[in-house]
Amino acid sequence: QLADVLMAPLIAELLSSSAAAMVDEVRVPILAECDLTIERANMLRYRSWLRSSAAVRRAGLDGAVTVPEPVEAACSTAVLTAERIDGEVLSEMRERSRSERS
Repeated sequence: QLADVLMAPLIAELLSSSAAAMVDEVRVPILAECDLTIERANMLRYRSWLRSSAAVRRAGLDGAVTVPEPVEAACSTAVLTAERIDGEVLSEMRERSRSERS
């Protein structure tokens, strides 16, 4: 019953909203995710943060996470090209971790 009380206003709001309004609500964030110019800027910002983060250094994690550098001349709003990073594939890390626990 508590869930009904908590969810009732949300359900009522969803039912009273038009489909167009709901689409407009998610349209801008989705389009922003698809704009690779924005994604390239996010990559550069995250790379910079990783290099300068005192918290990452204190945790001994500097170098543990790498963000590839975008190749500026080969990027646009529809194409995001980044340097190749050689490393261990995440699925292989997971499998190795599972086998080590067994």
